[in-house]
Amino acid sequence: MRTANIIMASAITAVGTYITVASLGLSYYLEGVPGPGFASFWVGLFLIVCGVIVFGGLLIDRNSGGPGLPFIEGREGLGRVLRVTAGSVAMVLITGYFGMLIGLALFMAFMLRYEAKASWRSAIRWGIGVPLAFYLVFARLLEVRFPVGLLFEKLGL
Repeated sequence: MRTANIIMASAITAVGTYITVASLGLSYYLEGVPGPGFASFWVGLFLIVCGVIVFGGLLIDRNSGGPGLPFIEGREGLGRVLRVTAGSVAMVLITGYFGMLIGLALFMAFMLRYEAKASWRSAIRWGIGVPLAFYLVFARLLEVRFPVGLLFEKLGL
């Protein structure tokens, strides 16, 4: 498990570094609002910090992860990995057709219901509330455009 943690921390740090460096070629601000380089820069920096934190934990506790722990714990662990992967792929496909906010709403509701074992009522509330908050903060307040998807693009929305 320690080896898997080292590999993942390395991958997260490398991806974060790539995103951060790539974002430097994009506009940080564009016409007074955050540009395409704004979010990507901070996401990349956040990933680098996460990777460094994992590395730090591995250096502080040499026994973290333990050699006897499996990477995926049995059928239940494999089921969780498959559900999260399927939900992520579905979100990408839904986002391409219906837009980011609808994709996020369905992904959150799915994850809360089937992974966090939340009630349907709670999953639906959070599935609507978080994308609505994203819309209000980013689209309305910061005037950041979200991907609208092919369907709404054809409808002119």
